[in-house]
Amino acid sequence: MVYKPYSQYSQIIKFDELQSPDNQWELLESIGEGTYGEVFKARNVQTGQYAAVKVMESINEVIEEIEEEYMILRDLTNHPNLPKFFGIFMKKHNEEDQLWLVLELCSNGSVTDLVKSLIKIGLKLDETMIAHIIRQSLLALEHLHKNHVMHRDVKGHNILITEQGTIKLVDFGVSAHLKNSVGRRNTSVGTPFWMAYVLF
Repeated sequence: MVYKPYSQYSQIIKFDELQSPDNQWELLESIGEGTYGEVFKARNVQTGQYAAVKVMESINEVIEEIEEEYMILRDLTNHPNLPKFFGIFMKKHNEEDQLWLVLELCSNGSVTDLVKSLIKIGLKLDETMIAHIIRQSLLALEHLHKNHVMHRDVKGHNILITEQGTIKLVDFGVSAHLKNSVGRRNTSVGTPFWMAYVLF
């Protein structure tokens, strides 16, 4: 196996100390895609617990994005509207290593999924449900902003619903830490179809 010294690219993630997921997690099925990786439903082979696993490849090419997402998951997911974080793992392959981020599974899918399924049967989200989704999404954003983090890709795909109906904001691949509460970023990221434009 060819050794890939990822640690030289990161002072945040201790790649040399990451465990393999093989003895803990098995992937079951693909359930979606994040900004920088595919997301799978997984099962803990020891406890039977289900989780979501974001699998990222081409690690050297997206190291900054991986670091940003990892820091947010590590430090800020103690909020009820952000997913629980179960750990980071490295799965070694001869050709393409994989980094696994293991998160709480939101089994009722995304807000986008919900809206599309309702449209198919001729229904719409009612105001009560819309208010519930917006309120809990804003609580998640407030928590991030208090900790000087901008999400930068808020959209229906990234707002998930747990089995209990709790809203979870996910996918921090293009998020950014700011140095203070009035900091700015001079880059444009996100999903254009979900962006709001103000014309002056």
